[in-house]
Amino acid sequence: MGAADQSSASESQFISPALLRHCKLHYLSQLRFPPDVEAAFATSRSQFGQSVRNALLVFTACSVGLAPFASILANAPQALVGVGLPLQLLLMLPMVLLTLFFNVRPGFRKAGDLSMLLLGPVLIVGVLIQRVMGANMGFDVPLEYTTLIIASFFFLGHLRFWQFLPVAVGMLFMTLAVEVLWVDAEEPAVYRMLVNCSIIVMGIFGGYSLEYVLRDAWLNRQMLAQLSGLDPLTGLLNQRGLEEAMDRNIRRAQRDAACLSVAIIDIDYFKAYNDLFGREAGDAAIERIAGLLTASARRPLDFAARLGGEEFLMVWYDPSPDHAEYQASDLLEKIEEMEIRHAASRVSPYLTASAGLLKVAPARRLPPAAELLRQAESLLDQAKARGRNQCISLETA
Repeated sequence: MGAADQSSASESQFISPALLRHCKLHYLSQLRFPPDVEAAFATSRSQFGQSVRNALLVFTACSVGLAPFASILANAPQALVGVGLPLQLLLMLPMVLLTLFFNVRPGFRKAGDLSMLLLGPVLIVGVLIQRVMGANMGFDVPLEYTTLIIASFFFLGHLRFWQFLPVAVGMLFMTLAVEVLWVDAEEPAVYRMLVNCSIIVMGIFGGYSLEYVLRDAWLNRQMLAQLSGLDPLTGLLNQRGLEEAMDRNIRRAQRDAACLSVAIIDIDYFKAYNDLFGREAGDAAIERIAGLLTASARRPLDFAARLGGEEFLMVWYDPSPDHAEYQASDLLEKIEEMEIRHAASRVSPYLTASAGLLKVAPARRLPPAAELLRQAESLLDQAKARGRNQCISLETA
């Protein structure tokens, strides 16, 4: 492999069990992992929590859109409705819809997080303006709306705790300042304000506990996946799983006098793709390619594995003379036919792959798995040297 490809592979290596245990012991209570682990957790959390966040935004949009009608039904003063209507429909609702747009669009995770952080204060300011005006007109706009906004963002917004905490504290002090300075603070109102503040503080502690549990569960899933022999991203065999499968197939092929075909497949210029489109897009591309490999391993003793980063292994057990070569070439064609745009590729406008295929003839004593992989890797290097997006094969005597 070339230097660029090696750095790409190391960049996307699986998280080692030792590092996962270290995170669990030293980083979990801080709700912050080392950068590579944090990036993997953020991607997983985004995928897991996106539907919940979207549901919260849809509910919020409906609530804000219907709020003017609720004010009319509650016999709110016409002057308050006259101010609240444009505030809700021209500021609050557009901000909710813009945030929803960023969150439903693929590849806009950072913009989605930022818009969520901005949305909370916008909603709070809108409620507080109406609350102050309502207090001056003798109409009570419920203080509980601010509590509901902060608590729901903590529990359903799926924002990182340390991201949202300063925003939540700022919204809390803003609410207190407005209550003290512009809303008549009679004794029942002070009691009500203290109750709402207590609920918000409990929500902050609850938000910490929720993220702690989510991070702990994610670490446990990662460690379980490592132990089970499966790659957590693709569901293919990982390094441990493929070693066991290779040894098992070699022993069986020696016993049955069967042949083996071993292919190593590497995505072309994958580091450039990650740099251009981001890790989340890179993971999505790897998952799609892994699906093609899984479909190619149709028979019980065929299997696909992820060697690391963008490199995969395919093993076909006792294929017909041309079957493995056809399957390897077909896989490369299907990868390009997925038409995953890759502007930084030097061989195609789309994502492509190269392959080295070793066809091992039947023998009483086959080479060990490490030697077969080394030969397949050498063939892969030849495919790259000849221009990539092709398969180089060799049949052993």
